[in-house]
Amino acid sequence: MTGVVHAHHVGDRQPERTAVLVIRLWVEGEAASGFRARITQTRDVTKADEVSTVTASQQEIHDIVNRWVESFLATSGVSIPPV
Repeated sequence: MTGVVHAHHVGDRQPERTAVLVIRLWVEGEAASGFRARITQTRDVTKADEVSTVTASQQEIHDIVNRWVESFLATSGVSIPPV
């Protein structure tokens, strides 16, 4: 068996895309569900497309995160099987 060395050059790679999603949770005594969440997201940190959402629904948090991941992967040419 012979080993093969692969040389990687910076010019050979596609630029890396970076997405960010931040979830801030806090407790509010007067809120019906007892908590609030602010979700701030962008699918590409090099663009000014930041979106913020406030919710008191655990299901909505879950849905927003799932849509964000699916959208990022779809625009990156990556597909993953549904969970």
